[in-house]
Amino acid sequence: MNLGLLGLSICYAYFCSQITSVMKDLHKRIKDARIDAGLSQQQLAAAMATSQTKVSILESGGRSPKMATLMAIAKACKMELNISFEPKAKGAAKVAAPKVAAPKVAAPKAAKADKPAAKAVAKPAAKAKKKSKKK
Repeated sequence: MNLGLLGLSICYAYFCSQITSVMKDLHKRIKDARIDAGLSQQQLAAAMATSQTKVSILESGGRSPKMATLMAIAKACKMELNISFEPKAKGAAKVAAPKVAAPKVAAPKAAKADKPAAKAVAKPAAKAKKKSKKK
């Protein structure tokens, strides 16, 4: 395995662990919202026009919810759906993704001058020289 692929594998593993952490929190929040609303899984399912099994799967993390599903859960629980991005707490450990060198790409070769265009510019200049010599 070359170093570029190793770096990509490490990045992928890092970001997968971050996504897993966020999704676990989301599934817990879905369950907490249902419980706070005083609903059973069956009651939430009925309010969302789905099955109790699907609610259970969402709460256990067996499936990632779509935005429409999250909105339906919020409506059924008589709650507001808020999604936010918050700054990390000061002093929180920062884990930097490993740097992976970009592949080197050769610069494109310079285009050759257009010969007919060069001749067109040279002809008037040559005629101007001839006229100045005759005078």
